Amino acid sequence: MTHTLPFHTTEASLEVVGGKGRSLSRMTAAGLPVPAGFHLTTSAYRSFIEDNGLRASILDLVGSASSESASRHIQALFEDKELTKEIRTEIHRAYALLGTDGPAVAVRSSANAEDLPDMSFAGQQDTYLNVRGEEALVAAIRNCWASLWTARAISYRQQMGVDHSLVAMAVVVQVMVEAQVSGILFTANPTTGERSEMIANASFGLGEAIVGGEVTPDSYLIDRESLSAKEMTIGAKEQMIVSDGRQGTATRTVSEAQRRESSLPDPLLKSLASLALRVEDHFDGLPQDIEWAAVDDTLWLLQARPITNLPPAPLKDIRWDPPASGAVLLRRQLVESIPGPVTPLFEALYLTVSLQEAWVRGMIRSVYYRRCDIIDYVVHPTVNGYAYKRVGAPPMSKGVTIPKYKMAFLRWKGKVNYTLRWRPGFLGGSYRSIRRWQDRVAPHYRGIIKQWRQVDPASASDKELISGLEALSLADAIYWFSGVAGILILTRQTEALLHGFLQNNAPECGFTSGAFLSGLRSRTMAAQEDLAAIADRIRREKALCQRVVETPAEKLLGILQDHPQGGPILLAIQRYLDIYGHLGNTLDFGEQSTAEAPLPILWNLKRAVQDSTHDPIHLQTDLARKRKAALREANRYFRGKQWLAFRWRLWLAQRYYPHREEALFLSGAGWPVLRRLALELGQRLVDCGTLTIPDDVFYLTRDELAEACQARTHDEAPVDSRQKTADRRELREARKRLTPPGVVTDQDLSKFQGSMDMWGIRISGGAMAYDRMENAPESDTLNGFACSPGQITAEASVILSPGDFKKMKPGTILVCPTTTPAWTQLFSLAEGLVTDTGGILAHGSIVAREYGIPAVLGTGDITKRVVSGQQISIDGSRGIVTIG
Repeated sequence: MTHTLPFHTTEASLEVVGGKGRSLSRMTAAGLPVPAGFHLTTSAYRSFIEDNGLRASILDLVGSASSESASRHIQALFEDKELTKEIRTEIHRAYALLGTDGPAVAVRSSANAEDLPDMSFAGQQDTYLNVRGEEALVAAIRNCWASLWTARAISYRQQMGVDHSLVAMAVVVQVMVEAQVSGILFTANPTTGERSEMIANASFGLGEAIVGGEVTPDSYLIDRESLSAKEMTIGAKEQMIVSDGRQGTATRTVSEAQRRESSLPDPLLKSLASLALRVEDHFDGLPQDIEWAAVDDTLWLLQARPITNLPPAPLKDIRWDPPASGAVLLRRQLVESIPGPVTPLFEALYLTVSLQEAWVRGMIRSVYYRRCDIIDYVVHPTVNGYAYKRVGAPPMSKGVTIPKYKMAFLRWKGKVNYTLRWRPGFLGGSYRSIRRWQDRVAPHYRGIIKQWRQVDPASASDKELISGLEALSLADAIYWFSGVAGILILTRQTEALLHGFLQNNAPECGFTSGAFLSGLRSRTMAAQEDLAAIADRIRREKALCQRVVETPAEKLLGILQDHPQGGPILLAIQRYLDIYGHLGNTLDFGEQSTAEAPLPILWNLKRAVQDSTHDPIHLQTDLARKRKAALREANRYFRGKQWLAFRWRLWLAQRYYPHREEALFLSGAGWPVLRRLALELGQRLVDCGTLTIPDDVFYLTRDELAEACQARTHDEAPVDSRQKTADRRELREARKRLTPPGVVTDQDLSKFQGSMDMWGIRISGGAMAYDRMENAPESDTLNGFACSPGQITAEASVILSPGDFKKMKPGTILVCPTTTPAWTQLFSLAEGLVTDTGGILAHGSIVAREYGIPAVLGTGDITKRVVSGQQISIDGSRGIVTIG
C-alpha cells in the first residue's frame, strides 16, 4: 500500500501523516491506550489534487480572493470529484482490517502544518464522527481534504505565514469510542503557565460538545503532585452529543440530576491525570493538550498536541530591591519609552554603557568637577529586567564647583502655589537649548545613522559590525541626554507654569492647560494625515478599494503587489514607513520596529479605507476651534495683570510644547540600521552553531557577543550558548507578566505617603510614585492623573500590546497598560484613553490632547479590572474613572 499506513508504523512523519496522525502513532508505539485505526497519507491528497487538476485553481483562488470567497469556490471544486480506484482500494483494505460489517469510525483531518508548539490549527479543519460504511467513509475523507481550505484555515495560515502551496492533508480513520464521558486535559495551566497545575474539562457524551463550545463543561484544577482536584467547578452540561446509532451524531438533553453531578469521579480523575503525565513524559516533557474519552472507567486517548503559546511558568519569590542601599529608582523619563523587560544586549550596550557614557559627558559639560566618584553608579539600572531611572547625583567629593546658570525656576509654596522668579537670560537660554538640539544634536545623530546605513552588512567584518552597534547606540544615548532630556524639562516647566496659574487663579472655571494646547501641529497628527492620504488614494480606485476591504490586513501587501493599480500605493506605504517606520512599542532595539512588522499600520490603513468619514485635517480644524473658544473665555475672565500673566504663560507653553514630540520622534531612529547590523551578526553565529536563530543575538550581552564573534574566527561556538539564549528569552517572556512598581528603594517611604498636588495633578504616594495612583481593590471609582480634559461614557477596548491592535473597536475608550509612539494609530478610533501607568507629560497624555479626547493616566491596574465591551466613564478634567 502506498497511501495508507497503520497506526503502529515507523514512517509516521509530519509530512506523511500530519500532526494529529504523528501524535497518535507515537502514542500507539509507546503502548498508550489509543483506539485502533489507520492513516490515509498526504500522498493520497496530493494524488487526488493532481488527478483532478485542482492545484492551480486552488492557489489562484487563495491568492486573488478573500478567505470566505476563496473557500466557497474551493469547496465546490471538491464536491463532484472522485477518488481514483487505487486510493479507494487501499481505503477498503485498511477499513476492513478494523472490523467486519463496516465498524463506526471517527474521520479526522490531519494537516502537515498543525499541532505544532507555535501553531495548533485547532478547530481549523473538520472531524466526522460515527461514520459507517465505505461510501460514507470516502465522502468523509473528501470532506476532510476540502476542509484544508475552509475560510478559517486559509486565514489562519496567512496570519501565521504558512505557504499555501506546501500544505497537504492526511486523514486519520479511527475506531469510534462510544464515550460516556470525554473532554480535554492540559498538563500545564494554559492561562498562567503554572507547571504544577493541570486543567481538565469534562462532560457527558462525545468530546465534540466541549471542543465546539456547545456545552459548559465541568472544570477541574488538578494538583500535579497529588493528582487530585484543588478546585472543581460543576458546569451546566445541558446537552451531550452521542452517536445516533446509524450515521453521524445526535444531541441529547442531560437530565437535571445528572447536570449537578461531577462527570469525573475522583478515581477516574486521578487515573486521567496519571495517564496525562505518561503522555507528557513520552513527548519529552513538553506540556500537552490531550483529548480523551472514557467508557466504563476505561480511558482512551484520541489526540495529543503541544499546548500552543503556553506562557512561561510564573516567576516565584519576586523581589524589587534596588541595586545599592539607599538608592531610589523611578519608572520615569526615558523609561516611559521602555514599557516591558529589556533584552540583554539592549541592557548591556545601551542602558549600562551608552547612556552612562552620554550622561557622564553631559555632567562634565554642565558641572565643573575637581573630583567626582561615579564608579559603579549606573543611572539606568534594571530590576527584574525593567529599566529604572536613578534619582539624585553620584557620590561627589569636596571641591565640586557648580556654576550659576541664569534660568527661571519654580518655587514650591504651600499646596499649589507657584511663583516665577525670572532671571536674565531665561528666554535666551531656552532658545539656545532649542537651537542646539535643532542645529547640532539632531544633525549629529542623523549623520551617524547615514554613515552606518551606507555600510553593507554582508561585506563588513564582525568587528566593524560590532563597532556599528556601539556607535549607533552611543549616538542615540547622546541625542537623549543632549537633546531630548532638555526639551522635556523645558516643556514640563512651561506647561506647569500655565497649569498651575489656571488652577490657582481660576479654579471655578475648570480651565486646564490641555484646553489651550490641543490641536497643535505635531508629528503624531502628520502621521495620521499621511496615512489618511494613502487611504484616500485607495478609495479613488474602486476596484482596488473593494479588494482592500475584502482582504485581511495580513495579505494586503501581497494583494497590492499583484494588483495593476497597487504599485503607487505600495510606494506610498514604503515612503510612510521610511518616515515613521522606526517607531515601535519600545525603545528596546531587541524588538522589531514598525517598518519590520507593519501589520498594525496595515490594520489602521484598512480601517481608514473603510471609514471615509475620518478626516484628520477636519479634526485639527475642530480642535483649533475649541482651543480658540477656550482662549476667548479665558480672555473674558482674566483682567489686568492676571491677563498679562496668563498670556505670557500661554505663549511660553505653546511656544515650546510642540517640541516635545518632535524631539522624541527621532529617538530610536538608528535602530533599523542597528538591527540590520545585529541580525547579520546573528546569522553568522547561527551558521557556526552558536545561536539557533539570528534574533537570538539580542539575548547575548555586549561582551558575550564579542566573545562569540572571536570564537567564530576559530570555527568554534561558546558552550551552551543556544541554551543560554533560550533560557533568557523564556525569562524575559515570564517577566512581561510582572507589574513593576513605580518606585524601587529600601528607604522608608512613609514620609512620601498621602496625596498632594503637583503641577495640578494629584499624586498618591508622593512625587516619587508619580506614574500611577493607588486605588482600593474593591472600588469601582479609580483615581488617576487628569491629562486631557473632557468627559465620556462608552465601552472599553482593552488592548494589552500591539498584537491586540486589531481588537480595537472604533468609538470605544482605549484601555491599556501604557502607550508609546506605536500606539498613536489607535487614537483616531478612540473616544477616550485610560492607562495603568503614565503622567501628565507621558506620550498618551500628549497625543490624547492632540486628538481632543479625554484621558486619565496612571490608574494603577485598570487593565485587570475592566474587560472589553464593559462600559466605563472617564473624567479627564478631574482624573476619575468610573467602572460600570
